[in-house]
Amino acid sequence: VGGDFYDAFALDEDTVCVAVGDVAGKGVPAALFMVRCITLLRTQMLQGRDLLQTIHSVNAMLCDDNPMCMFVTMMVCLVDVRHARLDYVNGGHNPALLGNFRDGFEFLAQPRGILLGIDPDTVYEKASRNLSPGDVLLMYTDGITEAMNPVNEEFSDRRLLGFLARQPAQSVGELVRAIHHAVRDFAAGAEQSDDLTLLALGF
Repeated sequence: VGGDFYDAFALDEDTVCVAVGDVAGKGVPAALFMVRCITLLRTQMLQGRDLLQTIHSVNAMLCDDNPMCMFVTMMVCLVDVRHARLDYVNGGHNPALLGNFRDGFEFLAQPRGILLGIDPDTVYEKASRNLSPGDVLLMYTDGITEAMNPVNEEFSDRRLLGFLARQPAQSVGELVRAIHHAVRDFAAGAEQSDDLTLLALGF
């Protein structure tokens, strides 16, 4: 029971929506808010198929009737397979990584936008990237980069990027497992305070 979530669903035969989010808080309240986020995202995305319209609408609806002042970070991407294009919006979430095993990986530039559920008038922006065969999109929650070892060091963005730079060509499933093992080995048995969520999409 927690607040991390991910989702992936087709809008049509050429377009896929993928998302990762992290609700603040723990337990049942966070889990219920998480379900609400996924439901609103799917409903709005399938109706309008527009990233900016969707994130503005989801934010406004999460702000409405929110007596516990809960909020969520969320990154939502649209992958256009036919035109090899990635469009994305980011509501205060960790920046995704994009790249390949040949040329390396980099963090995606962050378009304007803060966490959802606080201010119904928040303005979000959309960013785009072209995709190449072999590219991998890696989305995650802060449980990955903020995983702590026994001496209270974080796994960190730097370690994640360095780990990716050392990886040989592999499937996205193998990559997810490799990152999970790397974080687990780094933590060395230390108790973690956050959920770990990781989503990889290969092109």
